[in-house]
Amino acid sequence: MKRSVCGVLGCLAVVASLACSGEDIEAGGTGSGGSGGSSAAPSVTFTKDIHPILQAKCGTSGCHDMPNLFMPGHGAADVNVAYTEATSMGSLGMPIYTRILARISSTMPGSIMPPTYATPPCEGALGAPGCVTQEEFDLIQEWVDQGHLK
Repeated sequence: MKRSVCGVLGCLAVVASLACSGEDIEAGGTGSGGSGGSSAAPSVTFTKDIHPILQAKCGTSGCHDMPNLFMPGHGAADVNVAYTEATSMGSLGMPIYTRILARISSTMPGSIMPPTYATPPCEGALGAPGCVTQEEFDLIQEWVDQGHLK
């Protein structure tokens, strides 16, 4: 299976450049054009594209459905909570979305997300039954690359 996974250093470089860009949130996120500015509306937004993936893959196991002291709530049903959690800084000093990309693309059994006890269980790695698909991974990566807009 072909994988378009960036290495940890590659992801960190992307994160560093995005973190300094100042393009964290675009209110409304759906953009229908004509809102001024010279760039077109983003093709991938958190609300429309990413939240449904995170809610289905991360919010159903009972681990990431709400923020708590131990785990981020990027799979929360509330899109605003999920967005805040996905774009917040994690304990390793990186945005949570960087960790999400690393964990869903991992090939190490103890690091793969969603875990085997999730509903539905992830039966391997990226693209396996119950796991994040290559298309979903690519969509999340595109969202990050274009400035992780809401």
